[in-house]
Formats: sequence, C-alpha cells, structure tokens
Amino acid sequence: MTLVGDPNPDGSFTAGTVVVCEPRPPEKRSARLPQSRHALRGTSRPTVQPVDYEQADRWGSRIGRVALLLVGLTWFGMLANLRVRKRQGLVYMLFFTIFFVYVVVVLDRTLFQFQSLIVLKHFAPHLMLNGQGDGNTVELVPLVKLTYKDLQTSLLNVLLMVPFGFGMPFITNLRFRGTVVAGALFSVVIEVLQLVTGLIGGVTFRIADVNDVIFNATGVVLGYGLFVGFVRVYRGVTSGWRFSTTPISQHISERTQVAQPAVSRTRR
Repeated sequence: MTLVGDPNPDGSFTAGTVVVCEPRPPEKRSARLPQSRHALRGTSRPTVQPVDYEQADRWGSRIGRVALLLVGLTWFGMLANLRVRKRQGLVYMLFFTIFFVYVVVVLDRTLFQFQSLIVLKHFAPHLMLNGQGDGNTVELVPLVKLTYKDLQTSLLNVLLMVPFGFGMPFITNLRFRGTVVAGALFSVVIEVLQLVTGLIGGVTFRIADVNDVIFNATGVVLGYGLFVGFVRVYRGVTSGWRFSTTPISQHISERTQVAQPAVSRTRR
C-alpha cells in the first residue's frame, strides 16, 4: 500500500491517492530464489526445522527427574555414611540435611536451571537457545568493569553465600579462615562448571566471573560473623532455660569455634 499526498503543518498527513499493490503469488516470489548465494552454488536453500516443544518438554521432565533422583541418592548415601561410619547422631544429620538442601538450591539457581538447557539441546536439536556465545564466557578482571547496574547482582551474590558462612560451622569444626576458604572454593567450582558447560555446549547463560567469587566470599564472611553473634546470644538467652539441655540446644551452644565465656570463681 502506498499513500500519495502532502503533510500538514500539525504533523498529520492528508492522502490524496491510495495505491494498493496486489501481493505477489508464491510462484513469483520463488522465481527470485536463484539469485541467492545457495542457488549460485547449485545447492538448495536450507530449511529451518520446526521446534518440537512437546518433545523438548518431555526430555526436560526426564532430565529433571534424573537430576532429582541423583540428588536424593547422594543425600541418602551421605547420611548413611555419617550414621554408619562416622557414628553421627540424628541432630547432626538434621543440621547436615538443612545445609545440604541449601547447597542444592544454590547449585540449582546458579547452574542447573540454565546450563541444563545445554544438555536438553542434545535431545532436542532444533531447540533455539538465546544465550552468550562460547567466545564470551569468562571475566578475569576483578572489579574494574563493574557498573552501577551490576550493584544489584553483586548484592545478590553476597546474600547467596551468607547461609554458607552461617551454616558450615554447625556441621564442621572449621573456623573463620577455613570457612571462608571453603566458601570461596565452592564459588570457584560453580564458576568453573559454568565455563566448562558453556564451552562444551557452545552457548552459556552464566558467565564465569571472578567478581562473583569475590562477592560470594564476602557473603561467607558476613555469614560467619552472624554465626558467632548468634551462638553468643543463644548461650546468654538460653542458659537458664529447661530446654537448654536438649540435643539441638546443646549442638548450638557447644560450637567450639566460639569461645565459652569465662566463669568467675569467688573465694570463700
């Protein structure tokens, strides 16, 4: 459709003539295909295969069930090892289970939810993924390229690892330095897995960034500080309560990372 006329001073347009062109039939449009690069080479024009979304959903469900099964078997095996070989009690296994669930949630949010699509593409080849190319999957320059928009992401990276610094001392005897090192190594493993899966799949949804490790370690430091403060306050508040002798209360109060308050002795 073509409009012929003059523009008005107020910005509108007055058409004096409207020309409507008849659309070309399919055979006429296809007649121009020989001008394409594929026709000049003597090959047919490539066709785009439609995406079978039902097949992708089926494979996505299967991958999810397999991942859930592996997580369950891992949790059960670790509990069995703690109970049979390590002789750990039920209270310890409760704290261990809480921390295990947290770790699984972190891996799901940072790795499984997005990078698992790369695995799904192997079973649904025509699935189109819109992510970063494998040539831009790593950032090794710390803090220099951060922008104001990265502030929210950086804050989330800090908050993500606060439970790590808070919960690790409840299932290990690691002190401040060991807890921070463990949290940093956990963050490095996540970033390396993001990089490796991106290189294997040719596309990634999570860039391996050294800044993530820095902010994750900061979250671990804050979490450990909350742990120390929580144990000290808990000891002071529950010292005269009856349930302070229960196994859970004792497990919290007897954390060796936090020094017990000195008991003053009075001379008779």
